[in-house]
Amino acid sequence: MRKWTTLFSLLLLAACAVPRPLFFLKSSEPRMPARTDSQRGAVRAALERYYPRLVRSGSGYQTVLFVTNSTGQIERTDMLWNAPPEPGVDLLFRRFADLPRDSSLIKTGVTVFEAGEIGPAKLIVVWGERQAEGKQKGPYRFAGAGT
Repeated sequence: MRKWTTLFSLLLLAACAVPRPLFFLKSSEPRMPARTDSQRGAVRAALERYYPRLVRSGSGYQTVLFVTNSTGQIERTDMLWNAPPEPGVDLLFRRFADLPRDSSLIKTGVTVFEAGEIGPAKLIVVWGERQAEGKQKGPYRFAGAGT
């Protein structure tokens, strides 16, 4: 019995040392797609260009919406004052009701910058990106490289 206890303790210790979940220990947390540095850089550039005061001041959290056209330029933007603290992409479609919900026409996502990461306040950016025509790439490709 002591051998089994020792073996179990060693396995548990090894499992805790592994930096990612083991295949047989499934997490109940939904997997979020990894956002690339280029994606976060595009969101940061849009914030700095269209809402520079948010980058310099503020407290609590702010929610910003961006929609790009098919050439990667900002088509629409808005800042919401009474948005929920953890908004989803549905917020984008409620604010801009004429946007198509078809994922083959528009990609959507949420990018969060914690307080101090880009400005003093937590910044939540809900974005929609129209599919590029051909290989045209504009400065605000929020879906990231390779998507």
